Amino acid sequence: MKNIEIDLTAMNIFDSLRMMVLSSAHNPESMLRCKGASDDAKALISAFEVKNLEFV
Repeated sequence: MKNIEIDLTAMNIFDSLRMMVLSSAHNPESMLRCKGASDDAKALISAFEVKNLEFV
């Protein structure tokens, strides 16, 4: 399983959520390491069933 790092620091909460959900669906075999996700974004993403996200 390969790791993909996504930098979300410059995005607003809606763009970062969209990026996390779509990237997760597009790369189900990869672990997505999300840098700069806010606590609000983490709380909202928990409603979706994404198992390949890691917050750093």
